[in-house]
Amino acid sequence: MDLQIVEKIEIIWNDIQLKVDQGELTISSEKTFVFYFAWNFNKLFENEEIKIDFEKDLFETFTDGKYIDLLIKVNTKENTDFRIGLEFKFPNKKKNSSGHTQVRQKIVNDLKRLDYLVQSNQIDLGIFLCATNENSFLINKVRRTAPDFLVHHEAEYLKSNFYPFNDSHQEQIKISSDIKFEWSAKRINSDLEFSFLKPIYFSANGSVATKTKVVDNNIPNENKIFSIKIIKTYFNSGFININKKASKILGDRGSTLTLEYKDIQLQIPINRTSIGLDSVRLYKGQEMIDLITENFELNEEIKFQVINPLFVRLEK
Repeated sequence: MDLQIVEKIEIIWNDIQLKVDQGELTISSEKTFVFYFAWNFNKLFENEEIKIDFEKDLFETFTDGKYIDLLIKVNTKENTDFRIGLEFKFPNKKKNSSGHTQVRQKIVNDLKRLDYLVQSNQIDLGIFLCATNENSFLINKVRRTAPDFLVHHEAEYLKSNFYPFNDSHQEQIKISSDIKFEWSAKRINSDLEFSFLKPIYFSANGSVATKTKVVDNNIPNENKIFSIKIIKTYFNSGFININKKASKILGDRGSTLTLEYKDIQLQIPINRTSIGLDSVRLYKGQEMIDLITENFELNEEIKFQVINPLFVRLEK
């Protein structure tokens, strides 16, 4: 499985969350959600040979229809014709609820469908993506209808058990790897706020151990802003060091982080070994040297804002 593909997907997902959170992007429907993701995927993989199909028929006899939301084939150096299947859900409250009971079942059934496609070797990687502005999907409480179909924060489905099934979703499929729902916000205060689900992956080798952490959106923004002093070393070393408090809410070692300053964006692997596991070093060689020398002064204090674990912004 190509981990570089997963890392790029995480970049797209984090970018969507960032833009929605900051009001730069409005997603009106699930179809808009799918199209925007596909457009960004195509842009990020512009140097690769890719083929994108919307509403591809992959299911002959399966509840919820025979179409998958998005099928992408990628040719990379590591993989030829690598097949990625994606299902999306976007429960949007608007004026009335989205139909929580039915959508909750469809979410779990989407997981089942993706797992089935991987197990039957019809795709190499399955990905489920979801965002909602409804608290009913986030909160754990007793459900009178379809009580086994759970999607609240920290809901789990364990390997070798069967996915929930009923008269509407009859397929009996074993779970290939442990699944856990992790939402970015545990509670939503207005219809304009959205909670994003940490992507759920399926692969032939089991679940993808992604390196993305979920930062609680309920943390006040001022607690995500830190400072960096521009020291002499930064003008010729190609790296900057991040303090322990900020490092604590950044992604894990080896994951790719986006660092932004004005219209500049650098994609940087997170290094947690050079100065200890509790602190992050961001190394980008000449690109980092250019960023520092062209924009900052010696001993200048600048802001380092953690937007999410894989996206940070520098500000004066």
